[in-house]
Amino acid sequence: MEAIKIKNRFIGPGHPVFITAEVGVDHKGSIEEAKRLIDLALDAGADAIKFQTYFADKLVTSDAKVYWHLTKEDD
Repeated sequence: MEAIKIKNRFIGPGHPVFITAEVGVDHKGSIEEAKRLIDLALDAGADAIKFQTYFADKLVTSDAKVYWHLTKEDD
């Protein structure tokens, strides 16, 4: 396997681990929250951050609760 270069970092055999923080949709659609999560990931030592965005109306019924509105009783 050959090493690849992303910006100034090599990834592959013989190089330090490249850490990607998984933020997912924890930003809840808020750019301010996304920026806060970026800062936290960088403070924790992440080299990259992965976000997700999607439109729930394309995935679930309109009466389904979004995950951040669930309570412990809903689990």
